[in-house]
Amino acid sequence: MNYLALHSPLDLHCDIAQLKAQVSLRITKEIQIHALWVRSEPDNEEVLYPMHLTHKDAHWHYWQGEFKLNEAEVLSLYCFKYLAGETKQQYWLSSAGISSYFPDRHKHFVVNPHFKAPSWLYEQVFYQIFPERFCDGNPDNNVKAGEYLYVDKPVVAKAWHELPDRTQGQREFFGGDLEGILQKLDYLQDLGVTALYLTPIFSSPSSHKYDTTDYYQIDPHFGGEGAFLSLREGLRARAMRLILDIAVNHTSERHPWFDRYGEHQNLGAYRGHGSPTRDYYSFHNDDPESYHGWLGFVKTLPVLNYGSEGVRKVMYQSDEAILRYWLRKPYEIDGWRLDVIHMLGEGTGAKDNHHYVREFRRVVKAENPEAYLLGEHTFEASTWLKGDEEDAAMNYFGFMHPMWSLFCWGRSSLASP
Repeated sequence: MNYLALHSPLDLHCDIAQLKAQVSLRITKEIQIHALWVRSEPDNEEVLYPMHLTHKDAHWHYWQGEFKLNEAEVLSLYCFKYLAGETKQQYWLSSAGISSYFPDRHKHFVVNPHFKAPSWLYEQVFYQIFPERFCDGNPDNNVKAGEYLYVDKPVVAKAWHELPDRTQGQREFFGGDLEGILQKLDYLQDLGVTALYLTPIFSSPSSHKYDTTDYYQIDPHFGGEGAFLSLREGLRARAMRLILDIAVNHTSERHPWFDRYGEHQNLGAYRGHGSPTRDYYSFHNDDPESYHGWLGFVKTLPVLNYGSEGVRKVMYQSDEAILRYWLRKPYEIDGWRLDVIHMLGEGTGAKDNHHYVREFRRVVKAENPEAYLLGEHTFEASTWLKGDEEDAAMNYFGFMHPMWSLFCWGRSSLASP
């Protein structure tokens, strides 16, 4: 049987006062539907609520119904059941698609009736900027060739129109900065852009800046806090929004908390057990080189241990915590993009990850209920998108999954005789 049945959770409307949710579904006209229900568990017991056909067009039949929310739970589950075709065969529709058998509960659609995304979000056209490669607005703050070492080799300064050298990677700099972005705001606005998402701009020795050395300082090679405030004023004058990227899972090996190379006055975690920040990171044994890096082996990115009270305080708990600080005046960013958010947790794994993401949401929304919380995930992220953690996720999976399918199909087609 070749047909489509489609439901978008975005079309769902909740009435919290009445504990009801109105839901819609469309099915291609070729299939004959004898009966259709929406299934939910208002008191943890299955109830099937009948749906009715509202209208038709040249391609689709549109159905609508409502179900009762589970008032005892934050989340309510639901899916669809229908009888179709000449044999009145039973089918189910869940987030996993159409099946002829009852779907596992973890594949049901999920609604959090209390969730509310920032009201400004739906009208935005976002433009992502990698600041170091966007525009060099102030050559005076550029990284100079050989200014310092990155992974034992001198950093490289390139002319703006030179080609990058793949062997240099993150130690190669072209001079892009925040002044450059400010100079291009009229251009961006002419494109229809209404919101910017900047990859990390905090102090860092690399060009990508996901290895932060100071979360409270805008990188001097990007122009520092002065350039950032000028950019914020320019954005406000154009009613444009701004979210910043932050690596909350790991720091630089050169962060004072870690201090692999002994560059700082205070004793960093790498320097021994006497360090006040030793428990900010995880070590497998007394060998300082046994520390846990991102993905288990990336030494430039030692992973933070959220089992440490110090990490929790500085990241989100204290009044001056990093996630709070940049939401306040004079910066007042409009939200955060949280790098590899699914990986953080206690110790060397992601223990209690969801607890910490919920805590991030709590403190961010306490500062600004309209702040946007966007998580980075490399795969399907619905576990973090139930209304009590992230507002949204980077849709790598949604983009790459069909692309992989097309690529594989294309290769197999080319290989066919």
